[in-house]
Amino acid sequence: MEIIRQMYSGRLGRWQFFLLGLIVTVATMLLQWLMLPASAEAETAGTVRLLITSIIFTVVSALASWHLMVRRLHDLGLSGWWIVLLFFLPAVPFLGDILLLISLIALLFIRGESEANSYGAPAPSGRGLVDAFFNR
Repeated sequence: MEIIRQMYSGRLGRWQFFLLGLIVTVATMLLQWLMLPASAEAETAGTVRLLITSIIFTVVSALASWHLMVRRLHDLGLSGWWIVLLFFLPAVPFLGDILLLISLIALLFIRGESEANSYGAPAPSGRGLVDAFFNR
């Protein structure tokens, strides 16, 4: 439980957010692409395995994305609970998708607070991506 608490605490700068988000997105797309041939020729037992694998990977990918967004919101001085609003925005037809896109662009381009805030000191710029992802 402490590992999860540590991963969702702290702050993440714009550049690290962009690079880690890109890595998560590319990994998700690559694994989905690799599972495509298996889904095309899957029989019943294979379909169940493929479905379970796909669900597990989708959940892990979503948690990784939320983890990055929560820490980026912390860098802006906002609560990580705003992620709940971002999660439900696509439920609003058309307008929700536009608002979600604007929100993600804002997370990429709005500069974080330069001083320490209630979520900690600014994210150090010299640490590696693995350390940034696991908040070490």
